[in-house]
Amino acid sequence: SRYRGITRRPTKDRCPMLRTIWTKTLREYRVPILCWGCGLAILVYGTIFSYAQLSLSARQDAAQFAAGFRFFGNPVALVTPTGYATWKQMGSLPVLLGIWAILAGARLLRREEERHSLDLLLATPCSRARVLFEKLFALVDALAIIGILIGLGAMAGEAKAGIHVDASGAILAGLNASLAALVFALLALLVAQVLRSAGAAAGLAGAVMVEAYLIDGTGRVANAAWLSHLSPFYYYDLI
Repeated sequence: SRYRGITRRPTKDRCPMLRTIWTKTLREYRVPILCWGCGLAILVYGTIFSYAQLSLSARQDAAQFAAGFRFFGNPVALVTPTGYATWKQMGSLPVLLGIWAILAGARLLRREEERHSLDLLLATPCSRARVLFEKLFALVDALAIIGILIGLGAMAGEAKAGIHVDASGAILAGLNASLAALVFALLALLVAQVLRSAGAAAGLAGAVMVEAYLIDGTGRVANAAWLSHLSPFYYYDLI
């Protein structure tokens, strides 16, 4: 054929490395996924199981004690193991998971820039928007997997304690924590495009996350709903 040997010129819409960028980024997150996912899952599992072993009177005493610490969350159904775990652990899970999410978000593009390898990546027939999309999609997937692992830990704690296993509620609670952490990861990604280093962006985003957590708790204790509305954690608690 007269067309033999003629190759098509790559265009911006064609990116043969798209799948590689996504899988490579997700593969780099495999250790944080296992460490953070399994670690937080064990934390929730231990809280539910250990609280279920207490007597009813001990649970009532713990509920009365916890009701005085509304800073960490609204005291709802504290006599039940899941209610106590929600008050004690779920309110702080986005902050704990947010530590890694912020670091990952700040380094999503800046890591290649600091390593002077971003030009090599952009030299491929991939547009800048598609490179960002693939990396961001991998971060979202990593956080979603961690959220599912947290939900599985809660389900395991409920099953071990011999109480009703709410599979959908447990998975949604874990994904909700991951979604809250993703908000601050995106903030770190945005700030990283302005500041000179990923470390500075992560520090600023982390400070905003801590400040938002303090604002939410202070508004809850002071019965100032308008103050809590300024924090993303208020909307996290509503879900």
